[in-house]
Amino acid sequence: MIKHLNKLQLTASILIASTLFMSACEEYLSDDAYLSENSDSYDGFVEKGWVYFSSGSYEEALSSFQSASERDATQPEVYLGMGWSQLRVLDLVNAESNFQKVLSFAFLDTANTNQLINNANAGLTFLALINGDFENVIYFGDQIIADNSDYIFDKDATISTQAIFLSLAEAHYYLNQISEAYTFSLLTGKTFGTALDTSGIALISEHYDNSSIDGLVKASTPNTAQVLITVANATISGLTYRVAEVYEGTENFDVQGNPIPAVGDTVVIDYTFTTDYPAFMFELLAKITE
Repeated sequence: MIKHLNKLQLTASILIASTLFMSACEEYLSDDAYLSENSDSYDGFVEKGWVYFSSGSYEEALSSFQSASERDATQPEVYLGMGWSQLRVLDLVNAESNFQKVLSFAFLDTANTNQLINNANAGLTFLALINGDFENVIYFGDQIIADNSDYIFDKDATISTQAIFLSLAEAHYYLNQISEAYTFSLLTGKTFGTALDTSGIALISEHYDNSSIDGLVKASTPNTAQVLITVANATISGLTYRVAEVYEGTENFDVQGNPIPAVGDTVVIDYTFTTDYPAFMFELLAKITE
């Protein structure tokens, strides 16, 4: 009789415990506040990731983005977050991999495709600059500017068109493309005491071996004290010719077009020059790196 009562008590206890457990679960799951927080969802982890990123907590940001990727591995934004977080801690190999994934998956977010691509290309621009891969700095940076001349990264306002211009200036400088480096420096608002803008003339001084085919010829400014930095708006007999190459630090540049000009023909140009090229180069480097 005692054993039988104990079994009944045990059964009743189990039923009561089960009822209380189910009731508690039902109350917990029906909590609207809990559901609305959704902290363990893809969106919740992404949101937390950007909060951490904005505060400079890049390791915590990376952890949040990785958790988000475990919930949805097809969303491009999560790879953008991982890439930028990894770039900030100089995990360059993984950062590059994740930026490339953004480019691969960006089409899935039709409302933000271009912005995602630009944000990934911005990351790849700075990553290439860190690596000294100046050709790719120019490749990725040019793509951003071509798509949006007023670009800004909405998660970090310091990553903008101005920052891209400065990176392009530095890349061109180290590739010894001084005209381009100078031009991009001007676009960032830099001013130069060693460079002057003016208009004047140059003379066709030489034909190349292939000049009869493509119209590429050399021109020279007559004032050898003025060495060239940039040349623009070259016209011959009222016709516009393309400035194909500027030999910075000399008085020479190439123009291309047809009809092919004769040696001695006058070229009307707008140009930038310096009378002290070493001083200009020091100033340019200082402006780029300040």
